[in-house]
Amino acid sequence: MSKRALFLRFACFLAVYLLFYALPFLVLRLIPLARLPGSVGDWCFILPAWAFPFDKMSWENDTSYYVFGEVTGWLITVIYLASLGLLFSKLTRRFQRLRWIIPLACLFSGVSIVLINIVFMACGISVYVNAP
Repeated sequence: MSKRALFLRFACFLAVYLLFYALPFLVLRLIPLARLPGSVGDWCFILPAWAFPFDKMSWENDTSYYVFGEVTGWLITVIYLASLGLLFSKLTRRFQRLRWIIPLACLFSGVSIVLINIVFMACGISVYVNAP
């Protein structure tokens, strides 16, 4: 497989993963919180925090002490996204048609967000969600 195809898959994954982060903000910007059902409003605050959790992690809900600082958290986030993107590119090499790449990127993004937070919860690390 060519490097161009791998880069295209990598870029597609990053775009979809960033949509998991940005779409809730767009929903909250366009629709008032009072008009949204309760669970949708809750997920609009939880999903961005879960998508990029590394600068919001604390031990056992102790928000006075975070595991990583903000700069370190964003550096780890960049490394995490790059490694997920490369893994996605390698796993989808056998799919030749690009029409499967976007649904697979959505599935892979959702599963990776859920799995990383399950691992954190199993280790006793909680992600601070700043929600009303």
